[in-house]
Amino acid sequence: MIDKDLFRKTEGRLYRYYRSITEIDKLEYKISLLEDQKQKIKQDMKETNIFIEEESRSITYEERVQNSSSCSSYAEKEMIRQIEKLERELKDTIRYSLKLKVKVRDIKKEIADIEYTVRLLGKEYKDLLEMKYRDKKSFEAIGEKLHASKSAAFDKRDEVVEAIAKLLNVRI
Repeated sequence: MIDKDLFRKTEGRLYRYYRSITEIDKLEYKISLLEDQKQKIKQDMKETNIFIEEESRSITYEERVQNSSSCSSYAEKEMIRQIEKLERELKDTIRYSLKLKVKVRDIKKEIADIEYTVRLLGKEYKDLLEMKYRDKKSFEAIGEKLHASKSAAFDKRDEVVEAIAKLLNVRI
């Protein structure tokens, strides 16, 4: 039997591990949405789906002639402005996506050792860990799910946490 402090620390690592897995799932979902957004923005840029505001058009839909030193019409300026807006949006989307990918990699590095340890366990132990530390179920619910009593579920939890602590070579 391991001491209470080591047991508590190992349990804390398990709670953080399952929180991290949930966080990774959320981040990866956001990344996939951003990837879709990037493709849509690129498609808009290719098709140049530019909307010129109604007030910029004359009533007869003839282009206005402007006296300016830039030698470009309002429609041209508006198209350039809209394309630049899409380029900024694409750049921001790519930047945010890369930032999230870095965060996912960092989290995966942090949990690598405990993830490896959990993979070494049998299915029954993995199920118990998920119910207790991911789903935060009570020992009554865990016992019911495992077709065992509350105290048997409690003992199994002690057993698996101790095994993980030994596998991780956790020291006080």
